[in-house]
Amino acid sequence: MTSLRRNADLTFREWQSHGGEERGKPRPLWLDEALSGEDFDPPRLAGRHEVDVCIVGGGFTGLWTANRLLEQEPTLRIAVLEASLCGSGASGRNSGAVSHWWGRLPSLYAAAGRENALKIVRAGADAVADMGVFVEENGIDCGYRQIPSLWSATTPQQVGAWNPMFAVAEKLGVTPPYRELSSAELTEQVGGEPYKAALMQLDAHHIQPAKLARGLRRVAIERGASVYEKSPVTRITSGAAGVSVRTAGGEVVAQHVVLGANAWMAHLDEFRRDTMVLSSDVIATAPIPERLAQLGMTDRPGCIDSRMMVNYYKFTPDGRIVFGRGGGTVSYSNRVSGAFEYSEPQIREVEKDFRFHLPALADVSFSHRWAGPVDRTPSGFPKFGKLSSDDRIHYAIGYSGHGVGASVLGGRILASSVLGRRDQWTDVGDALEVMQAGHYPPEPIRYLGARVVRKSLARTENAYLAGRNPNPVDKSLSKLASGTVEDVTRALTKPFRRS
Repeated sequence: MTSLRRNADLTFREWQSHGGEERGKPRPLWLDEALSGEDFDPPRLAGRHEVDVCIVGGGFTGLWTANRLLEQEPTLRIAVLEASLCGSGASGRNSGAVSHWWGRLPSLYAAAGRENALKIVRAGADAVADMGVFVEENGIDCGYRQIPSLWSATTPQQVGAWNPMFAVAEKLGVTPPYRELSSAELTEQVGGEPYKAALMQLDAHHIQPAKLARGLRRVAIERGASVYEKSPVTRITSGAAGVSVRTAGGEVVAQHVVLGANAWMAHLDEFRRDTMVLSSDVIATAPIPERLAQLGMTDRPGCIDSRMMVNYYKFTPDGRIVFGRGGGTVSYSNRVSGAFEYSEPQIREVEKDFRFHLPALADVSFSHRWAGPVDRTPSGFPKFGKLSSDDRIHYAIGYSGHGVGASVLGGRILASSVLGRRDQWTDVGDALEVMQAGHYPPEPIRYLGARVVRKSLARTENAYLAGRNPNPVDKSLSKLASGTVEDVTRALTKPFRRS
């Protein structure tokens, strides 16, 4: 029998607060709401502890995994280590849209074939319903609801961005959960300009994401997990008795470790070639329900457009508008800097985009402005697996902007992996592995190339929005990207494909 190599030695970068726990810093609307009235002095790791499973990261991935493990094996000893507060990372900094992968069907079919493509899109859609069941059964007040949402085109060049999805779906004999709007329906829904065409998503769901994270934390604790916040991990090493996970205040020795820190672990050797960190930048208005009523926008659907640097927005139950854009700040060497909490230049661009999409509200002010990191893989799909240096260390990384919904699936895949089971969840993980082909170039080529592509994309898209023809060089660079926001960075991987 071949002996397993277990010599992992992972050093995490020094923790830099991203403002989740400190008032006075730019903090997402979601966290302000979710942390209101909560105790800001949670338990920190101190001393030495022996457990069955140690989970690094108290966001969606880590907390879904903890809960699924305890559902199946209630006696497991589980410790969750969170550097800040649960839900203060990417899990509390997104739009709150619970998305799936139907829009990526052409990429899935081309790379993974019919069976795997359908397995992945169905699993992603099922995860949305899976979330709803868990939220209801456990009394998590996170605003989980089905609301109208549009996939739109705001320039002639964007019209028909969804046609490849419909064409592949027809070939495979399946029906995507979208319906194209007539011109009259489009005007009724969004009032015409700047919208040229749109699909209505028939199964769109939204949540208050930080409240979901805090609810998952509560349920995990009630089920017996030990959750330590403000306990950033400094080092993980293999040992004969287990895997040692250290913080400044203590140590956990575990039989299995789950890495769920997403962008904050993208610098590790196992992940740095296959993960790039970009920002998503978001603004939120104060509640303006009377103004929305005057404009006939009370029941207006949320929306994403078809730009590479995608814009998205939604209306909250209390009459706010949350508006954002993907593909902002580019990280050098996958370092999560202060620009991933808040970037004034990026926010100015997002505010300009807001006024383009919602010109009737061009005079409104914004109560919250923030950013969050997005860990992207070359394929735009997450990776689940075990470290090559120690098969007791399991991981999920690279949700690529779809983590709210995909982390539900991720929790099930990781729980099955930890328990050593082969089931429907690990089958989906295997199907996603088929999508992982290619890696990013090394630094500084990656950073410089990403900035060149991003600037060319921005100039090209801004030219189209203004009704102008873009610079031919910018247009050519923009064509390197393959048609959805998740594929923007694939332009950088083409010269570096694995043989």
